[in-house]
Amino acid sequence: MKNIVMCSFGKDSMAMLYTMKEHNITIDKIVYVKIMFDSKTSAELSKHEEWINNYAIPKIKQDFGIDVTVIKSQYTYKDLFYKEITRGSRKGQNRGFPLLFGSWCHRDLKIKPVKDYLKALGKDYVQYVGIAVDEQNRIAWEIKEGNKMPLVDFNITEAQAFEICKKYNVLSPAYEDFNRLGCWFCHKQNNKALGKVIEMYPNLYSKLEELDKDSHIKFKQKFSAKEIKRKLKNGNK
Repeated sequence: MKNIVMCSFGKDSMAMLYTMKEHNITIDKIVYVKIMFDSKTSAELSKHEEWINNYAIPKIKQDFGIDVTVIKSQYTYKDLFYKEITRGSRKGQNRGFPLLFGSWCHRDLKIKPVKDYLKALGKDYVQYVGIAVDEQNRIAWEIKEGNKMPLVDFNITEAQAFEICKKYNVLSPAYEDFNRLGCWFCHKQNNKALGKVIEMYPNLYSKLEELDKDSHIKFKQKFSAKEIKRKLKNGNK
């Protein structure tokens, strides 16, 4: 039975890795799902992306003796944004921005590549997922046969995950600016985080604004990317 660790390089997955090491839990593979906005632009914040490539991956190799396996969808976010709808009332239109619930981006860019990768392994694996014990909604989603959550098993909270990362010097510097890390174009992040993206990565946010004109669904359901930027610059939260 192979132990497959899913690693996003965020605080929880990094804390999970080193918690497993502390408890002598065998790790056979460490897998990172790389999501792309377009063919040249990563979904990661630039500071986090640089840290992953130049520091975290080499450090994992040094500390665990394992090369990180990078998997990704054959499609980018923009590919799927412009994918034509083939049935229903919007037949012939492009998908546009994902809805708040049942998002195609998470399903097609992250979940599907993972499923395809695990399927190729057969049934001889256990998947380890980095979720802290105080993230009850996420825990409920990930409770399924073949999944294990070491941070839950060892009663480790999000705050403690931060401390574990600091202890082993594996906390991404992107946490200096953001409380949570994820795709910079995620429509589920709050306005405070979006404001930071607009302020620190205007070149990235402009890519979202360019999509406004081609979507029948607004970026944040009620507001387009441009409208959100205008609201935040005017001091509206």
